[in-house]
Amino acid sequence: MHKEINHTVKDNYLRYLSIGDKVKTLETSDIMLHESQNHTRSQMGDVALTFPGDDECGRLNVSLNVDNTKSFGFKIFCDNLMPEPCYRFDSDGPSHTNPPAANLVLRDRRVHTPHFHKYDQDGRLTAYKTDELASDETSFVDDYQKAIKHFFEEERVSVEGSVQILTETLPFGVHDFEDPLKGVEFK
Repeated sequence: MHKEINHTVKDNYLRYLSIGDKVKTLETSDIMLHESQNHTRSQMGDVALTFPGDDECGRLNVSLNVDNTKSFGFKIFCDNLMPEPCYRFDSDGPSHTNPPAANLVLRDRRVHTPHFHKYDQDGRLTAYKTDELASDETSFVDDYQKAIKHFFEEERVSVEGSVQILTETLPFGVHDFEDPLKGVEFK
């Protein structure tokens, strides 16, 4: 199957990598979810992200399925680079088949959910699992708080205080966790 190439990433790969390497800070610790206009069975919310020291700007998008609370996703957008998400996490959905690599058969290229996404140097979207995610997939799907905390660690997102995911209609109400990057020094 032919995978589409993201030419923006391919042509600006060093910039794309630098976005991933930077600590991104949430503008507010409250993430308010609202009914999605495009997906009536989902609730979504955006929070601005800042990238200290430069003019990059972006946003974190959180989405939760109303009918299946084990179906959720997190995306980081860098709006002045491209309209598509730069990085994302999917808890549910179809497997992702990564581009061919040396000596890998199809079954070894297929990555089942939950998984992260990022682009490679050729602009191809690739899926992967961290060791922590691979060792305990069920707990990340069962607990979106654990999943977003791990997403923040993987994508270097920091926040002042506790993150609160707020929703008016879903049963889980307000949830919070402390900044996963608190006390971590980056080189």
